[in-house]
Amino acid sequence: MFPTKQEGTECDALDEGGPEYAETVLRRVDPVRSDFNEGDLLFCCTRLPLDDSRQGNKVHIKKSYANLEKAIFREARAFFKKCAKDQIELTEEISRQFERGYNDYAKCLFATMNRPWILEHHSLFKINLNSREDGVTLAFLMYIPNVAGIGVGFWNAFSMSGPETRTWNILLQEKYSDIWMSHLDKLDQPLFVVARMEEIRDSQPVSDFDMLEKMLGCKDVEDWKVKVILHYKGTPNLTL
Repeated sequence: MFPTKQEGTECDALDEGGPEYAETVLRRVDPVRSDFNEGDLLFCCTRLPLDDSRQGNKVHIKKSYANLEKAIFREARAFFKKCAKDQIELTEEISRQFERGYNDYAKCLFATMNRPWILEHHSLFKINLNSREDGVTLAFLMYIPNVAGIGVGFWNAFSMSGPETRTWNILLQEKYSDIWMSHLDKLDQPLFVVARMEEIRDSQPVSDFDMLEKMLGCKDVEDWKVKVILHYKGTPNLTL
């Protein structure tokens, strides 16, 4: 579940902010307490597959069923009521934290836009308003300070597809570092952020090369209009 470190992602920015990259934890069968030191920070830029097995989308992220993963999933339920490839629904308490006018983003479906070379989650459907927004997606940042009571933090920054996740992590480093840098001295508190990402479309015809660049996540982050619509600090009540 935990990917390797990639250059140009928020890992680099976290390095600059104080935490130091150590090693990759990749699908360990069952990490135990001795694998970590108190104050360690686990970084993951993959959507947690909380409900993949229950949703109809064919694209699933497989679970490892390790104790550490189960503990992270339990903590994440304080923020996500549903979290799958094609649907995100936030808990009632977190949903109340949206900026005014954005409450309907608490429960959204994500459809795939088909283009030559590329499949993207770029079409967002707001269930409560029964409205669709093409070229729009959401991005999330979740920080859990103490997973399974072993003093290890968990940092999760993702969007609904690979290129968009990469863009979101770059933006967190280059434009929105104040969101989390100010939190580094408060690592005992959870943090949860939702951003609305809208693609700025060029009226000019798009070449196959440009679309290939976009598929590989190479397109300029300036091609996205991003607004943080939820910024929550604190410990939400967890009701399973």
